[in-house]
Amino acid sequence: MINRNRQAGMTTLVWLLVAVVVGFFLVCLVKVGPVYMESFTVSSILKQTAEEAVGEGLGKAEIHERIAKKVLINTVNGMTMADVEVSGRGEDTVIDATYEVRKHLLFNIDVVVTFDDMIVELKDY
Repeated sequence: MINRNRQAGMTTLVWLLVAVVVGFFLVCLVKVGPVYMESFTVSSILKQTAEEAVGEGLGKAEIHERIAKKVLINTVNGMTMADVEVSGRGEDTVIDATYEVRKHLLFNIDVVVTFDDMIVELKDY
């Protein structure tokens, strides 16, 4: 015969443990989620500026200036214009916005998120 008392379900201690784990992941999502949303904004700014540069024949300084204006309008806080490098000449121009963001997580724990895939080559679209 099976003892039904041993199959009562999860104890209070297990529920507390589950709540702590879920809470930790929610804190991580709330702290790091906006960083990734901001990276999508930076990526779209770079692609949009690359399309404009090809269409209008912009130089390096003009490309850098347009990116700076769009970063300011979209209130991108994780990336500075010192992180943006425009190099090359003509259709060989490359816009590189490699940067990292440090966010405080809990107590004395910080999270560093690196975005090194923010490279756009200018070419006809």
